[in-house]
Amino acid sequence: MDKNSTSIKKKIAMAAVLVGAVLSILTFLFIHEVKEELWKQSVQTIIESTQQGCNTLKVQLMDDYQSMGTVTLNLREFASGQREELYGGLRNLFPEDLRFQGMLLNLEETGEERSMYSLRLSN
Repeated sequence: MDKNSTSIKKKIAMAAVLVGAVLSILTFLFIHEVKEELWKQSVQTIIESTQQGCNTLKVQLMDDYQSMGTVTLNLREFASGQREELYGGLRNLFPEDLRFQGMLLNLEETGEERSMYSLRLSN
């Protein structure tokens, strides 16, 4: 009876080890699959957010380009003698906007002003 009892205990222990190993493998596979799905989901979320940001930026840029086109059409109506007056008024209108100030500096150096500046440099 002792041998039977130790044999049964060994079989139970082996079955327990086997069940534990199977459960460990299944747990590992489950965790691996969940991890992979979460990774795919987070990448998809990032892609969607980036696409939404890109679309928003496109809309904003289109609005800016339309505004610039309107300003360009209005600026063409000014005579060259009125440029200084125009630039001064625009500078006072947007004193804190550094991008706009840079654009004005670039405008001031275009056309006749830029060619005169180039002539001064070449002499």
